[in-house]
Amino acid sequence: MLTRLLKYFSRSSRPEILFDHSELGSFEFLQEVGWGKLIDFDGHRIQVHLGSNGEIPNQSVLDCLQYWLDNWATRRSEINEYITQQGRSWLPHDTPPEASELVLSSIAILWPETPWACMIYLDLPGDDERQFHVTFKGHEPTGFAYDH
Repeated sequence: MLTRLLKYFSRSSRPEILFDHSELGSFEFLQEVGWGKLIDFDGHRIQVHLGSNGEIPNQSVLDCLQYWLDNWATRRSEINEYITQQGRSWLPHDTPPEASELVLSSIAILWPETPWACMIYLDLPGDDERQFHVTFKGHEPTGFAYDH
């Protein structure tokens, strides 16, 4: 899914459908993906993805996004501890990253009906094969894995 979003942001022509957020500005809609936006955050540009079939994001989705934007800095050490703990259970051929080296790349709130179930994507500089993600239910992490 994030591959489609990356392709979307690299397109030269943009869709006409926009959702304007009072603080974050315009989000663009891509069919089968949802609302997306690149923002400057945590010292670099990250993707924000709000899953949708075309409906404007509900207040719960926007509240979840705002929570992560407001609390990322204070939650980061706890998330690093969770990543380190989960990485210890990986099979030997799946080398876990050093949590402190991971860089926030995306906040994905994929399911409007359960907005507090979301995913935080992280990149490891120099590792172009894996994109790591922590899954959350509420404010608690429930999984750590990677996509190829």
